[in-house]
Amino acid sequence: AHSHGGGAGAAGLSLADVAACFRTLGEKLCVHAPPPEMQLQLVNEVWKVVAKWKDLDDYLKVADIFVEYTLLYLKRAELDLLLRDIHTHISGMDKIEVSQLWYLESLVFRIMERYKDMTEVMGLDYLMPIVDFFHGEVRLSVARRLLRVVSTPDVTTISDPVVMHFVFEQARVAHDSLDSMSADSDRKSISVLITKFVQKVDFGRDFEQHLNFLVDARRAFSRMEVVQEMLVHLSNRLCIRTLEMARGKMNRRTTAFVKACVAYSQVTIPSILDTMKQIKLYLVAAQVALQNALPQQAEALLRSSLAAVAEALMGEESGRKVLARLGPESEHQFLEFVNSFASFLVVMPGSPEPKKGPFYLIKGLLKVLDDFPWAQGGDGQVRAYTALVLLMAALVQEKLVYHIPGVESNDVMYAGDPEYQEELIELTHSLVKRVVAMLSQEVVSSSTEAIRLRGARLLDMSSVVMIGCDCTPEMTSLVRGLIAHAARLLPEHEGYLGSTKIMAERWEANVGLQDGL
Repeated sequence: AHSHGGGAGAAGLSLADVAACFRTLGEKLCVHAPPPEMQLQLVNEVWKVVAKWKDLDDYLKVADIFVEYTLLYLKRAELDLLLRDIHTHISGMDKIEVSQLWYLESLVFRIMERYKDMTEVMGLDYLMPIVDFFHGEVRLSVARRLLRVVSTPDVTTISDPVVMHFVFEQARVAHDSLDSMSADSDRKSISVLITKFVQKVDFGRDFEQHLNFLVDARRAFSRMEVVQEMLVHLSNRLCIRTLEMARGKMNRRTTAFVKACVAYSQVTIPSILDTMKQIKLYLVAAQVALQNALPQQAEALLRSSLAAVAEALMGEESGRKVLARLGPESEHQFLEFVNSFASFLVVMPGSPEPKKGPFYLIKGLLKVLDDFPWAQGGDGQVRAYTALVLLMAALVQEKLVYHIPGVESNDVMYAGDPEYQEELIELTHSLVKRVVAMLSQEVVSSSTEAIRLRGARLLDMSSVVMIGCDCTPEMTSLVRGLIAHAARLLPEHEGYLGSTKIMAERWEANVGLQDGL
């Protein structure tokens, strides 16, 4: 069957028949290994014939299966020779048909599945030039398949620059294939693959190069919110790794780098349209900034989070429309945000600017709470304001229970300042009155669950007052009233009710021991 071109062999077989025979031979040999001493000789004999073929369909049909054969039985040197011959054949073609590209895709992924280390794959001189011939749907298929390969647990990190650049280009191809007509399932699957890729990129201790990569990725994958969100988390991680590497002792260079990372997050977060994701990312970035002793940057991020909520609420005709736009879980998510925000403000220093003052951010949060369209009959609003009362109870302490190294919190900034104490007490009492007024309103729903929730919130508030306030006659009367109201709504043997009563008895018995309001 020593056929050189498109003609028949000695036995009257067409070239297509000979190719089919050789492919079948290759398939059988892949299942049943020939003796070791014959393994190289066999492929050499076959390739004396196949290498002379001009018809690319028939050539690739055989080359595909003999790539598998070479991977099973021969060495890397033989694989390089085979790939060189394949590259020579396709380089001489004016156009490669789609049917031929599928064979090329098949042989490329036979290699990628055999070599778990992508660096080894990139080391094959002719593999990447072969991939460059792909176009159209096959190009996209290759990009997606390659992203799946690197997203498996076998690939833990991607640190080789050549591998990184190659995979980045595949990710760009997959991203750019999406448009407004793309199916949600395609958009989701590609987003997940690209997210896994950017997570695995590792520049070691070269953090500046890693940040440059994040900048490139933000630009390349701009239409994928999931990827943008991950890029913000990766930027935050660079900040923390920098702090760890410096062992908490930042210098001018490390501080400048962390500021660049924070600025990156500040610029990236607005591209995420989901308001709830936006505000959570702003808050996390602010926490990272303050941990790196950057209070001004942290304040700017917190202001941005409040502005994002205000913007989402702006111009809507009704609360129902706002909730519909923000999503069905928006109130629950917003409440989580409020709790986290309030907890963070315990150590977050107030603004040194006279126009803003120590409670500038707290007042900004209050404004957002006032405007938020809380669900009728729910307890979200009460829980949100109660979180702020707890914050004030923490701030009233002469010395906070914890601090962030390098950051002066309000207990240091305003130590012994009578105006600070006066405003703190005034704001706390105002908040307490608002919460009590909400709890005094009639329960909208007559359902057992709604009544139980109101009782629980009454007990929450009584506990908060006991934690943060001195046992004055006014506060004692308030706590007793809240517990009595809760007792009318809850079953007699409710555990929370019983434990709160015991707490109140001990609170009243320890008059003068609290450092409260």
